[in-house]
Amino acid sequence: MAAEILKEINYPRQRRQRIVNIILLHPLDFKDKLSTLEEKIVWDADKIDLLGAIGLARGFHWYGKKPFDAVVKLAFETYTPIYGMLNTSTAQEIAKYRYQETMSFLSALKEELSLADLRIS
Repeated sequence: MAAEILKEINYPRQRRQRIVNIILLHPLDFKDKLSTLEEKIVWDADKIDLLGAIGLARGFHWYGKKPFDAVVKLAFETYTPIYGMLNTSTAQEIAKYRYQETMSFLSALKEELSLADLRIS
């Protein structure tokens, strides 16, 4: 769709392809396929957006129709490694607080799911 829109507005063909590649490579699974700085920057920005209170809320909303246990497992698998996957030091600096908040929430969630927070023997 982006290619068509960019073509309609006479955006240069070579630049159109770069934008399309950036869009196609933004999923987590394609991190190893990133080659340009632009691809890495947009990928990082997309992953930073997954972090923090809004990112977690959005994630739980997206997976809301799945069983709760599956969503919790997916949250731990998805959010825990993100910070270490970021491509640039600038992205890590920007994401640091949100990542800490995300890990704090996931830690509290894990504790509550195990009932450890109730402190009963």
